[in-house]
Amino acid sequence: MVQDRKPTSEPPRPHRFTLEQWRQMQEAGILTEDERLEFVDGQVVEMSPVNRPHASCVKRLLQAFSIQLGDRVIVSVQDPLLVDANEFYPDVVLLKPRPDFYHDKDASAEDALLVVEVADTSLATDQGLKASKYAAGGVVEYWVVDLNGARVWVYREPKNGVYTRIQALEGSAYLTPLALPSVQLTVEQVLGKTTP
Repeated sequence: MVQDRKPTSEPPRPHRFTLEQWRQMQEAGILTEDERLEFVDGQVVEMSPVNRPHASCVKRLLQAFSIQLGDRVIVSVQDPLLVDANEFYPDVVLLKPRPDFYHDKDASAEDALLVVEVADTSLATDQGLKASKYAAGGVVEYWVVDLNGARVWVYREPKNGVYTRIQALEGSAYLTPLALPSVQLTVEQVLGKTTP
């Protein structure tokens, strides 16, 4: 005799992976190089596509940081950054220098002097999920370049999983990372409104 089953009200739960399983999928070629993916809270998350204004901004940041800082930092562009058990691919990270250029060690939040995300269609994620993960992981300073709003959001002083100091800078306001006070870059330069 078949018994009637009551439908359950629980939605299906997504399967969560470990960071090690994520790495194994990458090494096995399950994920292709042209897929823009990050690993967040045990799930594989698709990133927003990069359009021309986004790519141009990343190039401006790369050039400005490289010229002003030389070999005092390692400028990392869209490379993996471990933040707790998550693996993000921020647009630009200024890393503490290492002679091996992180060949023998993954770059992590403790190595990051500054993390920068460029937001065109990803502003809500960059200011919400990523800001909370970076703060909880101990990223000391985080910038979100808001291309549509023509401003740069500066997040500092992480405490208990949140940034306690947040500023929105516009126009000719200077951007200077706390750990690198010699850097002088205006919001206009980052946005491509003037030449650096």
